Amino acid sequence: MNPFLQDAIVFAPELILLVGALGALIAGTYLQDGYAAAQRLAYITFAGALIVLLSAPAGGAVSFGLNFAATAATQFAKIWVMAACIGTLALSHHALGRLQVQRAEFPVLILLSALGMCLMISARDLLALYVGIELQSLTLYILAAFVRQSEQSAEAGLKYFVLGALSSGLLLYGISLLYGATGTIQYESLIRFISSGAPNMAVTLALVFILAALAFKISAAPFHMWTPDVYQGAATPITAFFTTAPKVAGAMVLLQLLAGPLAGAHAVWAQILWATAALSLIVGAFAALMQQNIKRLLAYSTINHVGFLLMAILAGGQDGNAALLTYLAIYVVISLGAFGAILLLQQEGEAAEMLTDLRGLSKRRPRIALAFAVLMFALAGVPPTAGFISKMYVLLATMHAGYNWLAALGVVTSVVAAFYYLRVIKLMYFDDAPVSNVMPSIRPSRRLTALLFLTVALTFILMIMPSAIIGPATAAAQSIGY
Repeated sequence: MNPFLQDAIVFAPELILLVGALGALIAGTYLQDGYAAAQRLAYITFAGALIVLLSAPAGGAVSFGLNFAATAATQFAKIWVMAACIGTLALSHHALGRLQVQRAEFPVLILLSALGMCLMISARDLLALYVGIELQSLTLYILAAFVRQSEQSAEAGLKYFVLGALSSGLLLYGISLLYGATGTIQYESLIRFISSGAPNMAVTLALVFILAALAFKISAAPFHMWTPDVYQGAATPITAFFTTAPKVAGAMVLLQLLAGPLAGAHAVWAQILWATAALSLIVGAFAALMQQNIKRLLAYSTINHVGFLLMAILAGGQDGNAALLTYLAIYVVISLGAFGAILLLQQEGEAAEMLTDLRGLSKRRPRIALAFAVLMFALAGVPPTAGFISKMYVLLATMHAGYNWLAALGVVTSVVAAFYYLRVIKLMYFDDAPVSNVMPSIRPSRRLTALLFLTVALTFILMIMPSAIIGPATAAAQSIGY
C-alpha cells in the first residue's frame, strides 16, 4: 500500500475533523444562515469521526513516521472526546441564542479543539504533542471569552490566556531540557534512554516542568487557580466543554507519557503525582464547601475528580489504566448531564446561577430537580449510580498498587464532597423558594431534555451493567505502554 495512503487511513479521524472544520468555516462565512450550516456540518463531522473510530481495528498502527499512533486506548479516548463535543453542541444551541452569540465560529472552534485533542492523544513525539496541546489551548482561550459583551467572559478568557501561556512556556522548557539531556523527542527513543539508568538532574528538572504544565491543563492542584474563575465567567455550555473533553485528552496524555517514555523515572514522578493527587482531593473537597455560585462549585468538584484521575494514573498497571479509562467515560456522562440540567433550568426562566436559586426547585420543576439530584448523587459516588463504580474501581486499583494512605484520603474527601452535593439536593427538596424565584412554566427544549434524561439513564445502566464500560476500558488499557 502507498505509504501516504496508509498514513491517511491511520490518521482518518483527524483528517475528517480538519476537513469538517474548514468546511464549517467556509459555510459559516458564505452561507446566509452560517451558524446553522456550520452546526449541522459539525454534527456530521463528529458522527463521521465516531463511525471511523468505532469501526477501526483494535490493533496498533503508526503514521507519519513515528509521530502519531492509533491504538485501542487512543481510539477509546477519542470516542469520548467526540461524545463530549457532540454533547456540547447539543447543549449550546439555545444557550448561545439566549446570549445572542449564535455565531458560526463556535462549531468551528469546537472542531479545531477536538482536532488538537486527538493530536495530543495520538502523539508519539514531544513536538507533535506540543502542537496538539497548543491547538487545543488556543481554541479554548477564544471559547472562554466567546460572549464578547460579557465582562466576566472577557475576564475569564484573559486569565485563561495569561496563565495558559505560562503553562505552555513551562511545557516547552521541559521538552527542551529533555531533548538537551537525551538528544531525542520521540517516545520510543526516550524509553531506551531513560530506562537505561537513573535519571540525571536535567531529566528530573524536565519532568518537573512537563508535569507542572500538564497539571495546569487538567486543573490539578496546586495549578488549579484559573479553574473557578474561568468556569464561572465562560458561558455554561462552554464550561461543560472545559469540564469534559480537555480532561479526557489531558489525562490520556499524562498516562501515556508516564507509562511510556517516562516510565523509567518512576521514582521521580511518583512523588510529584502523589502530592498533586492529594492536594487536588483536598482542595476540591474543602474549597467547594464555601462556594455559593453553582459553576464555581462544579469547578472545585472537577478538581476533586482530577485527584481521582491522578490516583488511577499513579496506580498504573492494567488495573490503574482500566480504572482511569472507566472513570473518564463515566465522568463525561455525568458532567454533561449536570450542565444540561443547569442549562435547561436557565432556558425555562430560572436564574440557576447561585445555589440559593435552587431553593424549592422540586415544586417548580420536579422532573429537572429529580434528574439533577440523581446526577449530584452520581458525582458524589453514591450507589446505585455509575459514579460509585468509577470511584470504587479507582480506590481498589490504588490500594492494589500499595498507596493505601492516598486511597484513604480519597474516601475521606469523598465524604466531605458529599456534603456540598447533598446541600444542592437539600435546597431543591427541603427549602421553600422566595416569591421572586417562582417562574412561569416555559416549554422545555426537546434536545436538552433528551440529553439530560439520557445521561441520567446511563448513570443507572452503567451501574447495573458495569461491564458495558469496564469491558471496553479494560481491553483498551492493554494497549497502553511500550
